[in-house]
Amino acid sequence: MYKCWACSSTVCKGEDGKIVCANCGLTYWTEHRENDYNSAYQDSTTLYNKYLLYFPKIHDQNINIFKKINPVESLAVDSLSKIKPDTHVDIGCGVGRFLRAISETGIQSAGVEKSEHLVDLLRNKGYSCAHDMTQVPNLVNVGDNVSVSLFEVIEHVTEPEKFLLEIINFFKPNYLAISVPNSLERRRFDPNFKQQDRPPNHLSRWSQKSLYSLFSNLQDYCVSVKKVPPSRKELVHALLKGNFKSVYVHLYALIWRPRYWYFCELKRK
Repeated sequence: MYKCWACSSTVCKGEDGKIVCANCGLTYWTEHRENDYNSAYQDSTTLYNKYLLYFPKIHDQNINIFKKINPVESLAVDSLSKIKPDTHVDIGCGVGRFLRAISETGIQSAGVEKSEHLVDLLRNKGYSCAHDMTQVPNLVNVGDNVSVSLFEVIEHVTEPEKFLLEIINFFKPNYLAISVPNSLERRRFDPNFKQQDRPPNHLSRWSQKSLYSLFSNLQDYCVSVKKVPPSRKELVHALLKGNFKSVYVHLYALIWRPRYWYFCELKRK
């Protein structure tokens, strides 16, 4: 018997270590270790190596980065522009798309990324970036007014509650922006997503209820969780790659616009 990662209910393990919590709806795997992201970006067979192709485009100073970020990141930029933290930390910053966007708002920022290769690339572009969050105070002035973002991160980690508590206890942020994929809806229309929505890449699949359960013990924060659709351009691209034969599928998706992400905002009371 196991305790659910989100709501702590007693759950039973199924085949291949897969667990589905009947109480909150969280699906996760217990018998898989986290991906080795330090090497994944340098292995040509992995999905992550393909992300490196976008690095020069994202950091091309001639492009408007605010047109390149996704809808969830855009919502976070809007919130941070109103909150105006002294420092923002983007954990799991990847190729630095959001790191560049938030830097261009004038907010002091730093990134945390497990891939040492990406850390080196981002530092060469002039960004403050560390391999471990404990190194961030050595790079920027972390004061009392700190915000943190984790975009599509917690589905990659084991023990997400412990992971979040470590971040909160270390930075004591006044605001957190967290996104996770809405697997149920995204898998229907995004063929690329199906390939990555399983171990060792994704170790959990979340619902709105399981996310509220995960945050329920954070008594110092007001929590909101909402579903966010992709841009129409992203959706059309996914539909074309999916080779959907029926025009009705296209019309249904374009009108209804499936919600690809859960966007969670935690604001200190």
